Amino acid sequence: MAGLLFVTAGCEPWPDNNIIEEIAPVIFWSIDQGPEGKLKISTLTPPLSKEEKKMLTLNVDLLKQGKKAFNQNYYRELKSGQLRMLLISEEVARNGVRPIIDTVLADPEISMRLYLAVYRGDLLGYLQKQIKKEPLTDYFLYRKFKHYERRSRGEITVVNLHQFMKKLYSPLADPVMPVYRADQDNLTYEGTGLFTKDKLVSVLGRTEEQMFQLLYSNHRLQELTLPELSVNVSDVHAKPEWKVDLKHSSVTMNMEIRCRIEEYHGNKDLLDPVQVNELNRNIGAYMDKQTTSLLKKMQEMKVDPLNLGTFALGAFHRKMDKTDWQKEWPQIKVEVKHTTFMEPLTNALSGSR
Repeated sequence: MAGLLFVTAGCEPWPDNNIIEEIAPVIFWSIDQGPEGKLKISTLTPPLSKEEKKMLTLNVDLLKQGKKAFNQNYYRELKSGQLRMLLISEEVARNGVRPIIDTVLADPEISMRLYLAVYRGDLLGYLQKQIKKEPLTDYFLYRKFKHYERRSRGEITVVNLHQFMKKLYSPLADPVMPVYRADQDNLTYEGTGLFTKDKLVSVLGRTEEQMFQLLYSNHRLQELTLPELSVNVSDVHAKPEWKVDLKHSSVTMNMEIRCRIEEYHGNKDLLDPVQVNELNRNIGAYMDKQTTSLLKKMQEMKVDPLNLGTFALGAFHRKMDKTDWQKEWPQIKVEVKHTTFMEPLTNALSGSR
């Protein structure tokens, strides 16, 4: 009997058009509030040949609609596979970023290591001016984020899509984003933006930012500047210990700080160990005050980016959800105690570094 050959027909996937001359991989998207409730989305088109770099901007109802509209108006197809930064205006961030985050998460081309940041001011004006002097401005901005994430952690806040999403959907933590200010000539770091759920509610000031960095990530700072005490210290290592007592409605933090004097313009003689010890106590008291103020601010905003609710959980406690902790957290009494160990100036002068 002659054999029969059966061939099953399958569905061929729609082919991607990835011819190098016909695509334009984008490094960043910026999202701002447009007219009549629309989103204003922008990007720079990185040329594959010697041509002037251009800013593309559209007002759209939906993020995905913007990508499609760009492709209809630009002679190359924009690809999001190389997307490395998503820059969101303060206005959009205060209204809520969940729809944007969910849309980005649904795109399989976009990496979970996508950097997220909030901006104030004229970001597009800054970029348009800078690309005339340096066409790779957007790439250099990405390298800046990458540097601070890997090499100088604790100096500024760096957050990627995975980290933000994890905190956004966490039962006991609130997310954060770095906030930058842009003008025609500069893009400067403003501080950490605090979110309640998906909405930006506050941006930390300079002193608050230093206290936050010591508490938030790896508890290290290259420098800690305390102008009120006329001192700058370096190589700061902090060791916080938290205790949350729901029965007595209190949060206690004891933090040990070790550092080195870098600069001092006060009236103490730092060659005298007795006066160095007094300065240590002054620094500890100052940081007690500033950290307590920061924690109370978080209580007023009803945000907990430090994930303190986890310290309230024990083997015999019932499971606490975010709603319960948000009710408890603003009412809790905060007690903070810093102990500072500062290397005497005599050691620095003698070359013991």
